[in-house]
Amino acid sequence: MKKLLKLMGVFALVVGILTGCSSAPKKDAGDANTNTGKTAANELVVAIGGEPTYLDPAIAGDAVSNYVTKQMYEGLFSVKPDGSLQNELCESFTVSEDGLVYTYTLTDANWSDGQPITAEDFVYGMKRSIAYGSADAYYGSFLTKTVKGGAEASAVVDAAGQVLIEELPELGIKALDDKTLEITLEKPVPYFNQLLVQGATYPIRSDFAEEKVSAWADSKDVPVSGAFMFESRNANEEIVLVKNPNYRNADQVTLEKITFKIMPDGVAQLNAFKAGELDFAMAPSPETAKTYEGKPELFTIDPYVINYFVTVNAGSNAPEALQDANVRKALSMAVDRDELIAIIDAGDTYYPLYGFIPRGMAGVNGDFREEQDAVLKLSDTNVEEAKALMATAGYDETNPLTLTYYYNDSDLHRTVAQVLQEQWKRIGVNVELKTAEVRVFFDDRTNANFELARHANSADYLDPMIYLEMYMRAGQGTTKAVDDQKYEDLIAAANAESDPKVRLEKLHEAENYFVNEMAYIIPLFGYTNPELLRQGITGIETSPDGAVNFRYTKVQ
Repeated sequence: MKKLLKLMGVFALVVGILTGCSSAPKKDAGDANTNTGKTAANELVVAIGGEPTYLDPAIAGDAVSNYVTKQMYEGLFSVKPDGSLQNELCESFTVSEDGLVYTYTLTDANWSDGQPITAEDFVYGMKRSIAYGSADAYYGSFLTKTVKGGAEASAVVDAAGQVLIEELPELGIKALDDKTLEITLEKPVPYFNQLLVQGATYPIRSDFAEEKVSAWADSKDVPVSGAFMFESRNANEEIVLVKNPNYRNADQVTLEKITFKIMPDGVAQLNAFKAGELDFAMAPSPETAKTYEGKPELFTIDPYVINYFVTVNAGSNAPEALQDANVRKALSMAVDRDELIAIIDAGDTYYPLYGFIPRGMAGVNGDFREEQDAVLKLSDTNVEEAKALMATAGYDETNPLTLTYYYNDSDLHRTVAQVLQEQWKRIGVNVELKTAEVRVFFDDRTNANFELARHANSADYLDPMIYLEMYMRAGQGTTKAVDDQKYEDLIAAANAESDPKVRLEKLHEAENYFVNEMAYIIPLFGYTNPELLRQGITGIETSPDGAVNFRYTKVQ
């Protein structure tokens, strides 16, 4: 969830040059420069859709923070455009026959101050993330849910909120020597390496990175492992990074500076790009897709594995109506996704989503979403059936239901909220709209302090479990929006399955129960963000999880 959003109105993105580590975007911008007023050839100006949190990779769980931290830090792996893993600080690895012990040999690489990156730096980074607590360092939970001793560590941290590393129980994360990292799992996890692309698993220097705090990260003195170093930050305005001369592939990095402009207003991004003030607008207004359709400036990540949905509070603090599966199903059936997408008016960058898992995930014999939709759309429009379900639950014109839909404000989120309000009115449900500052909103959503709320999540790793585990008890806040033992059992059965295809069939069964039978969420659409890239810029690395990297970007 990853999390913050993925998150701040945001969302987040490898074809080798000499080392085989870099890639080009799906669309190349070409040679002509129609967007003039440019900066120097070795600089890049990028607009992002919100202000990042501290630039501590352990807590950078939202997309806009990741846009910056991905330039500054590296882990063992990154994700290629096709979804497979690219070795970064991992030179090679082995896995024991029982699937429990992973041994990684590190690439020869230095921190920006010239000191070697060691296995002990990885151990410190991972344990620090776990000790920070999942409320702040969400991706530390990827380790506690998989690594030997993780469950015990999670219990200790949950009881205290945050602890020091020395207070953690023994964990299966060890440095065998300077270049060898060993991680022992509690049970086999077929996608474990995919979890290691997250910042909470990155190496961190213990002599700079304090425990339980993150303010240290916004400093020119902090050593980094990535292609760029922190230079300066003006709150709500910009963050400036400069080239790391000690980066392992520094001879392939041509950019000397990246300036991230903080611009939450999509229309402002669009206008600034038109005026030649930006090289790359990462969150322009949705109509950009139609305005620039067929033009070389339009840049998209394709495939981009991300969903947008309504999360329904069916927990102990929810209104009585939302604890009724018939009401939840009625709300889902009232949604007309085609109408919603037409009103958003973002061209073909959006598509209707009928389940929890978006397109781009491998299934039993093809795409997980497409193979399910071919059999049954788990959430589809049926207004008359929705009205009947509401009547069965005891709601009609004489006894209308009133609910609140909660969202963090942006052009897109506001449009979606208003369309849903009108569509739910068609089945006799009055919906009030509520907004809050983004951090307040995410805290409320995490702790089920809502009735209906907007949600979106790009894939932290490319397996359907990334979505389905979100609503297990261990993946939610202190108050649960979903607390369903049958669902827990369905997920546990899938996790226990060693046959990959049978496992995926069980995940289909779990999604069917979660969305079709219980309507704990209401899927709306999947999409790729329309972005704008100045012509003459090449070498942006993107991946289906929404990550973006500018280390090998070239400006002409």
